[in-house]
Amino acid sequence: MKALLLSIAVAGFSLAALVPAGAAEAKPIKAKYYCNKGQTLRVVFQGNKAVVTPKGGEPITLKQGMAADGFYYAKGKYSLRGRGNAATWTAGRKAFNCTSPS
Repeated sequence: MKALLLSIAVAGFSLAALVPAGAAEAKPIKAKYYCNKGQTLRVVFQGNKAVVTPKGGEPITLKQGMAADGFYYAKGKYSLRGRGNAATWTAGRKAFNCTSPS
């Protein structure tokens, strides 16, 4: 039994070594998206969160979700998903197609 517990502890420490140091404190990535219908978004990606500020609105913090390819963040009626410079911002039943120049 002691050998099993020791093996589990060693495996846990080994997996912890695979996470890059400072991953939780990674520098934020800032992006601006221009969308159809005159909407614009300012987005700050950091760790497993994205803070989205729509034009004329308040900041909304979204949590990262599973994406087969690209990125996906959501909270309640809001979601931001995309790949590369293209994204779709959804607020309730309204969806906006967006692009980022950078």
